[in-house]
Amino acid sequence: MKIYPLVYILAVMVNYPWELLQWRLYQGAKPVIGGLWHCFIAALGDGALVLLIMLLGWMLSRNAEWFLRPSFRGYMVMVGLGASVTVIVEGIALHGGRWAYREQMPVVPFVNIGLTPLIQMLVLPPLVFRLTKMLMRRKSDGNRRPSRSGPVVH
Repeated sequence: MKIYPLVYILAVMVNYPWELLQWRLYQGAKPVIGGLWHCFIAALGDGALVLLIMLLGWMLSRNAEWFLRPSFRGYMVMVGLGASVTVIVEGIALHGGRWAYREQMPVVPFVNIGLTPLIQMLVLPPLVFRLTKMLMRRKSDGNRRPSRSGPVVH
C-alpha cells in the first residue's frame, strides 16, 4: 500500500473516535445519527490535516520519510506543525462562523481556540505516524520469503 493513502486512512480512523468524544463541546451538535455523520466528515478533514503536517515536515526536513523515524527534532516539528495548523484552522472556522464552542469547551488563553482540538493535533499525528511505521514494517516482514536453506537439524 502506498504511504499517503495509508496515512490518510489511519488518520481518519484515529481521529473519528476523538471527534465523537468532543462533538458535544461544539454549539449546534446534532442528534446522535447526525452527529455520527458530522464527526465522520470532520475526521476526513482531520486526515487531510495530518497529511498536511506530513508534507510540511517533509519540506522542512527535506526527507520524505522524516515521520517514520523522527528524532527529538522531528517530534518537535510534529508538535509545532500540529499546533500551528490547529490555531489557523480553528481560528478561521470560529471567526468565519463555521462553528462555535459551548461553554463546556476549555479554551486556550491568548489564541482563544478549544483545548481539545489542540490536544488532538498534538497527540494524534505522532500516533498515526507510529501506526504507519508499524504497518509498513509488518507488511515488509510479511513480504520476505523464508530461506530455502534453513538450519540443519540432526
